[in-house]
Amino acid sequence: MDFFEAQERARRKTGLLIFYFACAVALMFVGFYLTLIGVLHAGSERAHGGRAPLPIDWFQPTLLLAVAGVLFVIIGGGSLFKVVELRAGGSGIAGKLGGQRVRRDSPDPLEQRLLNVVEEMAIASGVSPPPVYVLGDEGGINAFAAGFTPDDAVIGVNRGTLEYLTRDELQGVIAHEFSHILNGDMRFNLRLIGLLHGILLLAVIGYYVLRFGGYGRYGRSSSGRKGSGSQVALVGLACLVLGYVGLFFGRLIKAAVSRQREYLADASAVQFTRNPHGIAGALEKIGGVPDRSDVRSPEAETASHMFFGSALRRASFNPFATHPPLVDRIRAIDPAFDGNFPEVRPVSRDRVSEEQVSKEAAAQKAGPAGVTGLALGGLLDALGVAETLPLDPVLLVAAVGAPTSEHVEFSRRLLATLPSSVAEAVREPFSARAAMFALLLCDEPRVREEQLEILSRDEGPPTREETERLAPHLEKIDQSLRLPIIGLAQASLRDLSPRQYEGFRESIKKLVEADRRISVFEFVMQRLLVTHLDRIFHHAPPPTVLHRKMSSVAHEATILLSALARVSSEEESEAAEAFAASHAALGPGSELCASMLSAEECSVQEIDRALTDLVRAAPAVKKRILCAATLGVAADGEVRVAEAELLRAIADSLDCPIPPIVAGNLGTETGDDHRPV
Repeated sequence: MDFFEAQERARRKTGLLIFYFACAVALMFVGFYLTLIGVLHAGSERAHGGRAPLPIDWFQPTLLLAVAGVLFVIIGGGSLFKVVELRAGGSGIAGKLGGQRVRRDSPDPLEQRLLNVVEEMAIASGVSPPPVYVLGDEGGINAFAAGFTPDDAVIGVNRGTLEYLTRDELQGVIAHEFSHILNGDMRFNLRLIGLLHGILLLAVIGYYVLRFGGYGRYGRSSSGRKGSGSQVALVGLACLVLGYVGLFFGRLIKAAVSRQREYLADASAVQFTRNPHGIAGALEKIGGVPDRSDVRSPEAETASHMFFGSALRRASFNPFATHPPLVDRIRAIDPAFDGNFPEVRPVSRDRVSEEQVSKEAAAQKAGPAGVTGLALGGLLDALGVAETLPLDPVLLVAAVGAPTSEHVEFSRRLLATLPSSVAEAVREPFSARAAMFALLLCDEPRVREEQLEILSRDEGPPTREETERLAPHLEKIDQSLRLPIIGLAQASLRDLSPRQYEGFRESIKKLVEADRRISVFEFVMQRLLVTHLDRIFHHAPPPTVLHRKMSSVAHEATILLSALARVSSEEESEAAEAFAASHAALGPGSELCASMLSAEECSVQEIDRALTDLVRAAPAVKKRILCAATLGVAADGEVRVAEAELLRAIADSLDCPIPPIVAGNLGTETGDDHRPV
């Protein structure tokens, strides 16, 4: 599945949703206006005494503006209120549904298995592991992903999902939810909730006006007020009817869009895990458990389109159903399914613990290198061995947002073979800070001591001691595995307080600047870590698309390609060849910036500025830039660690997550990794 096409499709769906919303509001406006015209005309005729029919004045500017203002306040205000309420992102949705955050120290083996599966999927996808919530009061099999972006996304599952599914089935469900995270479905889901809430608010106001304004005790208090009471009741009835008519069409739109997305996410999960029996088995078990995929929370109606299975039990062919029929989904994956659902029993916690131990033992025996040279889009051999094989940019771009089962296998083995000291550190906020500081410690004794003094002064002696304790363990880690470790730490660092994060951010900056230069890895770490955490702690909105043509970002793209070319080779002639090969792939619109820039013109500051602009490019433009960047990296026939890390940082900064690039024995020259940008 093409990640960039999916992103563009999600953007178009959002635009279409807003268009339909505007049409619904326009129809409601016309209906409400005509209702008021009728009410006022009837009142005028009564006042006139009925001696002769009065002509209807269809155009009343004052009334027109009044109706427009009232509807704008009610619908727009209701939608805005809901959107603001949803600014908490996925965690806010999970809390409203009754979810409880799963902590790493949970004694429940089912919850530990869930966390492990989510971490595996996150590393394989090239994103940070999202927080995980369990809906403890929900006995059905269901799950959801919620958030505006991967940065504030969460994964939630019903308790029944943990108790009834095997590990492979759970992996299929989580892969399905990661598809929604990567393809931009979550933001659409939240916007849909906000827009529909405004329409619903009109219906709610109509209900209360009808109940208390027209036929309540005040409306019946005297015979003289019966006429006005009936008019108020008519207005309330109009609000109620028009609100529910708008809501009717809104739900139809929600259902139609959601059903198609579920089929796509199922297909992505099969591609992700290469195990159709996993997700098919989970769907079959939904049909076999008493609670199916039901969610009893009062918020289930609002969030029904976000779940893995139908959260509301309705008729099979209900037009409001947000999910395709269960049998149809299963047969789309397993055509041989006979329609009979199995008898389902809870899994044994003891068995889950034994399975986890055996899997970890097998992974430790194989080691991370067991997935030889894991790379992108099937390029396992090209990146993992010493041969100089070409890197196909088409295959790399195809892997963005579409990891494979090999990536999942690598991430599982990585997690199982991480030294316990490192694994425990990156999963706890205090030690995760120290681990990130340790990765930035310089080899030069003088600079290293200066960095440690900075930590003692700004973070305190305990942080310095923890950093020194972790440094030897992290120095033994293969350089190509540092980015997944940073991703794990990023998930833990979300739990810092705002004040703690600001201190951490400042310390990172000081450690990087201690040696008066910025290496490739230091720049990559700042982009991958600080940029994403800034979005979380500073509540930055998702970037909007401003650049739809290559010509508007040609200079910024040239900065990136020049930097990659200079990282790939210290020889000016070789760097120029790499730049020429990559720049040609930018295509029309890049002709005015066809010369490689000097080292000063593609400095760290310039790269940072360029990435800030390019994140606002349209998906099709980002795709061309990544293709060109890959050509530049592979121009010399090999991929070193520094090149791979910078390429991932560029892709990540463009919100295009690349699965892990494990370079194996590439980059054996130590100096390659510390070459300044």
